Amino acid sequence: MEFDFDQEDEEQGQEMELCESCGGDLLFRVPELVEDIIMSYLGPKELLSLRRVSKSAKQWVSESSLSSAWNGYRLEIRSDYEGWQTFEDAVNSGLNVTEIYINNPGGGDDEDNGMAIYNSPALALFIQTYGPHIRKLKVRNFGAFHSDSEFDFFASLTNLQELKLEIVDARNRRTAYPGRIPPPHPTRFPPNFKNIRVLKLGDVLSPRDTGPFDTTYHWDIVDECPHLDYLRYPVTSDQNEGPNLNNRENFFNHIINYLMRQKAEKRFTLNTLDLKYISDSLLIHHVSFEFICFVELTYIRLSHQLQFRNVHAELLETMNPSSRNLGIYDEAIVSMINLVPTIRLLGLPNLEKISINSTASSHLMHDAWDAPPDYDKLSSISILFDEDIHNLEHRNVFTVTDYLFHDKPRKRLRKLSIVFEEECSRDQLLIRSIRCRRMAKNFSNLKILEIVGWNVPNRSFLRLWNELTLLEELIIADCETFGNVALIGENPLEPTFLKLKKLRKLKFKLDKIPNLTDRAFRDVLCHMNLKEFYLESYMPLEKNYVVKFLDHTSRYSVPLI
Repeated sequence: MEFDFDQEDEEQGQEMELCESCGGDLLFRVPELVEDIIMSYLGPKELLSLRRVSKSAKQWVSESSLSSAWNGYRLEIRSDYEGWQTFEDAVNSGLNVTEIYINNPGGGDDEDNGMAIYNSPALALFIQTYGPHIRKLKVRNFGAFHSDSEFDFFASLTNLQELKLEIVDARNRRTAYPGRIPPPHPTRFPPNFKNIRVLKLGDVLSPRDTGPFDTTYHWDIVDECPHLDYLRYPVTSDQNEGPNLNNRENFFNHIINYLMRQKAEKRFTLNTLDLKYISDSLLIHHVSFEFICFVELTYIRLSHQLQFRNVHAELLETMNPSSRNLGIYDEAIVSMINLVPTIRLLGLPNLEKISINSTASSHLMHDAWDAPPDYDKLSSISILFDEDIHNLEHRNVFTVTDYLFHDKPRKRLRKLSIVFEEECSRDQLLIRSIRCRRMAKNFSNLKILEIVGWNVPNRSFLRLWNELTLLEELIIADCETFGNVALIGENPLEPTFLKLKKLRKLKFKLDKIPNLTDRAFRDVLCHMNLKEFYLESYMPLEKNYVVKFLDHTSRYSVPLI
């Protein structure tokens, strides 16, 4: 994310000319090694100040290999007083904020429904400073412009390109039909919505009665964004009863109409459809056949190849094995959730990500595949062993893990997440379903690894560090067997963990890692070139000797959560 300083620089242009005449070009004669050393001592505010010294200084900072870390900050605003204060703190800090998360819980008994956050006294100054520079906005509870202050905030983000609404609360939204209460703004949406390219809609809370309420508000949002490239498909639900299936038409009618309008205007922009929230088993059962028809319709009649992300495998159970159109799905599906036997019919050469829930996949997988799938573009795997799984289902879990983890080298895999919920973390049958030796061998190019509740011997972790030397990010949590030996190995003078020379981000959740002591930090971690180091602990920090050791270490700034 790049922050545009051009406007500010133009205002100071005259002042810069004097500095230019003083030999500003000498900056570019500084050796790269010396430049990196200088930059490593400068924080965000210092870098911003340096950019304003002269045009040469601006270019020098921009082209530095280290300055990219400061290009774009994500700011979280909470709906309490401290959150309000963050608006003012952000302005005073001078940080180049390009992304905001409005963390405003709502939808409960709170009268303001999370909208009070837009009444912060410092909001006007924040908008004036950052409004044109914000590119991404994430909102926990969107009130459907029920208040003027909410509307004005959204309208101020004139260059907004990506919008994520976790909850769309349309329960109090009334339409502007005759005889009904009009919305606060007749236009209903700010004009900058037409420039949004990425729209991610989460849970849409619909009214509990038909009345004068607006039940298709989320599709009004989609229609207001005519140039979308990416859409997370919205699902209307009652807050207490789940997906709303009453009196429904074809589930995909609205998106078909959206694509038809784009075809009529000869400008297809929508390339990706995210189906993450079509996850309820009852909803999937109702729309599975409609999904099959929709995919074939877009490709055959509209001549448009959509990419589908987060496709729940059960949506494909009604696929006809003898269909001539199976190749459509091969090209269209980019990421999947869970597996079904029907997937054997597809090559899925474009599959980049797969997420597995052990219970769901074991119910769906009844027999083994004849050969492991290739999935040559697969770059991300996540598997969750949840507490609902039973011993009788272990065999099918082994089928899944064998094909994804063990039977084929996956050199393009970059991200792996293995999570065992508490009950499963003590089930040795499930623990052994992930065979460390073969996993390390097959995933040698892995860059991001998350391990939760995987209680294997320390020697298994050492095998990972020996093989996965390209790791850049590592998260370890709830591994009760993990101890100092898992980092140090057999030779204290040459700790095995130090082989991860490219590791830049490390995160430990300390509560269920009782065997990790300050020795591991003193002998290993203090000798690593980490840029981000996180410790999480629910226990009192003064009782944790690891934290005591780190309190006296100036090498790292450690966020304690």
